Amino acid sequence: MPRRTCTRRAALRSIGLGVTGTVTATSPATATTEVTPSGQRPDERIQFVEADPDSGFNFPYWLATPETFRSKPVPLLITMNHARVGQPLTGGGPDQPTTVAEWARSKVKSFKQIGAWASEQLGIPQLVPVFPMPNRTQRTIQLDRETLLIEGGDLERIDRQFVRMTEHARSEIFADREIDDQFLIWGHSAAAQAAEHMAVLHPEKVLGFAASGINGAVTLPLEELGDYTLKYQVGVADLQEITGKPFDAEAFDAVNKFYIQGAHDTSDRLKFKVPGELPGTWADPEVYETAKAVYGRDMVEDRLPRCHIAFEKAGISGQFRVYPEMTHDPGPLMRLGGPDILEFYRRSIAGEDVSGFGQRLTLPFDRTVRLQTSTPAVGDPLEFAVSGDYPPPEGLVSYDWQVDDGRSASGKAAKFTFEEASDYEVVLSMETAHGQTAERGMSLLARGNAFGAYRYDVTPPRTDLVVGQSILIEIVVTNVGSAKGDRRVEFFVDGDRFDSLGTALDPGASKRILFSHPFDEPGEFEVSIPPAYRQTITVRAESTPTPTSTPTPSTSSTETDTRPTPTSPSTDRQATTTSAQTPGLGVLTALAGVGSAVSYLLFTDDPDDH
Repeated sequence: MPRRTCTRRAALRSIGLGVTGTVTATSPATATTEVTPSGQRPDERIQFVEADPDSGFNFPYWLATPETFRSKPVPLLITMNHARVGQPLTGGGPDQPTTVAEWARSKVKSFKQIGAWASEQLGIPQLVPVFPMPNRTQRTIQLDRETLLIEGGDLERIDRQFVRMTEHARSEIFADREIDDQFLIWGHSAAAQAAEHMAVLHPEKVLGFAASGINGAVTLPLEELGDYTLKYQVGVADLQEITGKPFDAEAFDAVNKFYIQGAHDTSDRLKFKVPGELPGTWADPEVYETAKAVYGRDMVEDRLPRCHIAFEKAGISGQFRVYPEMTHDPGPLMRLGGPDILEFYRRSIAGEDVSGFGQRLTLPFDRTVRLQTSTPAVGDPLEFAVSGDYPPPEGLVSYDWQVDDGRSASGKAAKFTFEEASDYEVVLSMETAHGQTAERGMSLLARGNAFGAYRYDVTPPRTDLVVGQSILIEIVVTNVGSAKGDRRVEFFVDGDRFDSLGTALDPGASKRILFSHPFDEPGEFEVSIPPAYRQTITVRAESTPTPTSTPTPSTSSTETDTRPTPTSPSTDRQATTTSAQTPGLGVLTALAGVGSAVSYLLFTDDPDDH
């Protein structure tokens, strides 16, 4: 684009044009009147300002004036354009823009655009820079990392060129008006990234900005988070190296910031669904991996709450809001969020409080945080971890583990060794930097391969009895693992425990147990010895003798016999301990179907966790 110096110094002449569909500003996030502006600015109030390298900017900009200027203070409202050189901008309709300059002009022309509409409603001029986007890596429209690293040529440090444009408009075009040296910014989608990046790079120049369709990926005002170094544009760790000046946290805190996300927005610039490919602006693999780990997958449930928490951690103010009916489409954005955006700008200009525009966003701990473990034997390390590829980093969330035997650990992962077979409870407590808390618990059952590999061999008892008979169940418990174990074998009838016996066994040792229980009334009863045996038996009312089966250690076949005489548990439980397992003892159960030797139960104590 040829460079030409702008010589026009007079302010644009204002002529009358009403705007339909406007609303009276209401309290933040409570507007019920939908706004559907229409109409256009007349060309007489729109000016194309040529590039002026001598004034510090190598590309042109559009400038528009409102029908009526507000009384002081009068800031500029900047709207970022988002169009790429050579990119087909529309379907090719006769009245549609086809170049970057024409696309930028549409931002100041139509009152269906939030920038033009807000400019007209607030009575402040609007500026739209015409920066080209030469390729998909150097996304100048976002002021991303790769753009700031450009050296030489017209595109070097376009953020500074941006500032020079505003200074030129204020001193040259509006020389006869008193325009504030701080400006407001509006941006949607890629332009939203540019809006917040300008505030990070030049906070002393920005009065406030509203950014929608932000993808939940906001530049965090931190240099480090947990184990991660937050390089620009994830954070501000190397900002001085890139720009020559450090991040000014105090000035950035003073900027009014309104981050807007639609609950149904699916435009994801992190693009998790394309593994191994660096999407769009993420040309640096290290920064891209850090971004995924820090922000997480879901724009609404993971990213925006994490950004909100990071701001709280840094002591930086910011308003974060999710609109439940909004997508990435800017049309519904105007209709649903327009009144709030307009009121946010009005309060920013007036120096009033804007804290009511935000929400307290919380992390969905019930979805993003789970417990996972392996199944080692006694004496092996048992590992616990926060599950998922991208759990919230430490620094955003503190993780504290507690075992009911008094041991504890901290961090996203913890390792405990259990030397004895027993029942344990491990609880993970989590707390965010802005006070959200939750707990998750895991109950460890001393069974299966986790604490000595126990096998249960049960001789199936007779399941057809009459009133007055007893069921007699023989079970041989064998430790087939390599470590000593100790667990309790329990006998239940219809869920009520009637007897139990401990089985402390060395590796390779077995113990024979007999459980007996009489039935005094007819019916169907569930008999179980968890986890080895469960069966429903039938007890009939007949008193005539019926064939019975007397189990022996060597056989499970049915034989004719008289009714066994009921005996007490103490005489039935003839237990022996041997140095090797006993073969041929009926059905091998060995925890078939249990799946995992360590089970867990999730629970929630805090209402914020929902």
